[in-house]
Amino acid sequence: MNKRAQKLLQSDGSVSVLVVLLGFLVGTILVALVGKNPLNMYKALLQSFSGYNIDNGRMNVRYIGETLNYSVPFILCGLSMGFAKRVGLFNIGGEGQYIMGMTVAQAVALLGPQIQSLHWMLAILSAIVIGALWGGVVGVLKAKYEVSEVVSTIMLNYVALYLSRIICLQLPGATTYKTANFPQTALIGNTFFQKITNNSLLNNGIFMMIIAVVVYWFIMEKTSLGYGMRATGFNKDAARASGIPVVKSISISMAISGAFAGLAGGIVALGSFKYGRVISG
Repeated sequence: MNKRAQKLLQSDGSVSVLVVLLGFLVGTILVALVGKNPLNMYKALLQSFSGYNIDNGRMNVRYIGETLNYSVPFILCGLSMGFAKRVGLFNIGGEGQYIMGMTVAQAVALLGPQIQSLHWMLAILSAIVIGALWGGVVGVLKAKYEVSEVVSTIMLNYVALYLSRIICLQLPGATTYKTANFPQTALIGNTFFQKITNNSLLNNGIFMMIIAVVVYWFIMEKTSLGYGMRATGFNKDAARASGIPVVKSISISMAISGAFAGLAGGIVALGSFKYGRVISG
């Protein structure tokens, strides 16, 4: 094997492709082991990405819209984990941060001022803030007291789950599984997207996700804060010796990480549903 081919195989892109292919292989084997036809899995994937149904030969763009809509919270939660990882942390608490973002967004949607544009912006901003606070607590515990972020985030996931239920049950029109419908001013739906995707749930959250990706890149690659975070992730002792405030880097990184997950919860709450969800405990 020549050096060029060896270098290509060792590149990040090649590793990513190999991981994806390995995932498909393992998935195929598991589906076959449970007695199902793996081809149906690939048909569903094709339909999700292209809208084309092989069985009936019909095209329905709604599948594309729904796939894009479902991808938004996954990408944001991926950003959440990735941001923390760059600082050498494992944010397994994205679920709790997501739940709190969703919960606060629902509360603001039902109780906030019903002013066009301002209402949904306030709800989304609240989701981001609570996500940042929920993650920031973990960062402070890790930075100041060396509390494992894995343990603290898992514990906070359960706190978020039950706290969400307590809060949502107090909201207007709440039952054991839903609240009253949100006012139109709180929703982030997009009529143009609905029109071109055959009434899918694709909404303005996709724009917020794109902005979040840009923010992630800008902070990490173009700011001194991001440089300090990356240096901390490589070697905390070396970063501290270089004058980088390690405690600050860890705390802020977890707060920003939580903000991404909180945003995901807010987008799902206001974009995919017209009412608040009461999570079962």
